Amino acid sequence: MSQGLPYTLLTSAEGREVYNLPAATLPNDASEVELALAEDGVARIDMPLSGSDFERLTTAFDICTSEFPQLLPPYFDVDARKGHEAGYRRKDLKLNRSQQQIADPKNIFHFSELARNRWDETHADAPDMLRQFLDDGFEIQNILLGVVREHLERLEASHPNMSRAYFLEAAPQTLSFMRVLSYDGYVPHDNLKAVASPHYDLGGFTIQAYADAPGFWGRASGHKGPETDTKYYDTAHGQAYLFAGQEHAKLYGDDSFIKPLWHGVERVIAPEATYAPNRHAIILFTDTPLIDHANCTADTKPHLQSGYEPVDIPSQPVANERVA
Repeated sequence: MSQGLPYTLLTSAEGREVYNLPAATLPNDASEVELALAEDGVARIDMPLSGSDFERLTTAFDICTSEFPQLLPPYFDVDARKGHEAGYRRKDLKLNRSQQQIADPKNIFHFSELARNRWDETHADAPDMLRQFLDDGFEIQNILLGVVREHLERLEASHPNMSRAYFLEAAPQTLSFMRVLSYDGYVPHDNLKAVASPHYDLGGFTIQAYADAPGFWGRASGHKGPETDTKYYDTAHGQAYLFAGQEHAKLYGDDSFIKPLWHGVERVIAPEATYAPNRHAIILFTDTPLIDHANCTADTKPHLQSGYEPVDIPSQPVANERVA
């Protein structure tokens, strides 16, 4: 059940007026991040965290799900209007009618700043490993939020006042959730589909903070763009990727050079591999706390809706290929 947020949300149009968001223009002295977002829809950014910081968190998560999954905070909707979730859930293998594997079995945990006080009370006496997992996760989420804030403030050269819509002076100051993913290992076979099918994110800005396996791709020209526009991105230690989702598009309409990124994760397996080990990823989704953009399935996967033409799905990249 959704716990609900105790305030009325603005519409996209009202939010743009309240926060005084004029049309965005790419300045002549645009930063590298602005240029990358304008051209590729995604920017590689430096991080104050190392790969080992993320690895400690994913290792702790794997231990928790293996030894005491019943003690992890259970999944709940923070607020259904914004699509925000918190807690732990297990998703099992999913096959389509052709017996192709379209969803990998995996463990998912969402950190939300709106859940922290609850879990501090309900899990005060949790096992040390679980307590450390929760504390470390919230610390990393806070650091990632700081990274988003830093970049949105820098983007105000082209998007005046934008950070004010995401970072408020009074509660709720922020609205985000950090997703920790742990996919089960498996024996490769012929009926495997993509790890994450093509989609747009629903939120405002996303940080693809960590991945220990390749396959992440983006296409700036969107779901109707040609496959040749697709670019693959590795996740280097000390760096991450920043890109926009549909909330940004609804907030600005056509008045921003930053467009939502059409993206997904392909399965990259070496031909000689006999086993694919667990893969992990950590992603932060940041939204506007007081604006309801009325997001729906058609916003994240428009190619599945009637009236849209077929979409090019990227070809699988060669294993071990460095792509960006």
